[in-house]
Amino acid sequence: MINNYTAADKKELQKLISYLDKESNAIHIAESPNCKIALVAYDKEKMLGFLVAWKSSFHPYCTYFDIVHHPNHMNCIGELIEALVENLDEKDYPLQTGVYEHSILDNYYQENNFERIRKTYLPTIHLPYILNMTRETTSLQMKTLGELLPTQTEQLINLAKRIYEETHLVNPVAEFDIDTWKQLIFAEDLIIEGSYVVVDVKKEVVAYSLLHESEHDDTVEFGWRGTRRKSDINTINLLISSQIEYVHRKGYKKLEGEFDTTDPYAMGVLDYFEFPRSPVLNTYQKKQGSYQNGF
Repeated sequence: MINNYTAADKKELQKLISYLDKESNAIHIAESPNCKIALVAYDKEKMLGFLVAWKSSFHPYCTYFDIVHHPNHMNCIGELIEALVENLDEKDYPLQTGVYEHSILDNYYQENNFERIRKTYLPTIHLPYILNMTRETTSLQMKTLGELLPTQTEQLINLAKRIYEETHLVNPVAEFDIDTWKQLIFAEDLIIEGSYVVVDVKKEVVAYSLLHESEHDDTVEFGWRGTRRKSDINTINLLISSQIEYVHRKGYKKLEGEFDTTDPYAMGVLDYFEFPRSPVLNTYQKKQGSYQNGF
């Protein structure tokens, strides 16, 4: 039986999440203003599954959804999705969700004609990390973000904006002004002295790689990276190696990163440094009318 989620379902949902022994922000999303709909599947008084769908102001051209389900009751997956579809309009499509590779949901989406739009590799790099990199003599200069001139900061913001848009065409970002992009780049968790930019002899930004704090004191995270031209892509390797050295020098134990297959800059780093290719998050989309059960 499928019903709309209410506050009365919260305890059962907490029990289901606890039983699965997994982290989930499903309850937080269901109670947030961005929630479009939240649904529950029951067998009598036992919750078998939960689906939450929401909109993002940053990527507004799709509807995100996530499913939490009991592993012994897979039938509720299709029932929840069908109930979701009944509550959608044409403007709500495509649907988008992300799941770990080889999970029950991953297999379900493949079998039901969802389109995988990208893979995201989520390695944890344990330090110290041995670098087999020869640094060549170059006219390029490396700076931290704190050392940039105002004009270089502006160049960085415009470059990061362009590259993010180019690498997210399958799920476009909303239109924002430069001040908003500046806030995104210089986020509260940005490690300015560990985020590097390369400038050329004309003092113009050629490449950048950002570094962020994480939820754990012994861990930091790679952020956005990119280059002015595709021909400069190897320049990122210099920045990444410098960041690895910085992180080790500061006493951190681990580095984490997200490397999307839709991002040539990220994949270049993953290939060059031979970072682990697991775990993997698969992102799926579904357009209206392309589901075998009718949507």
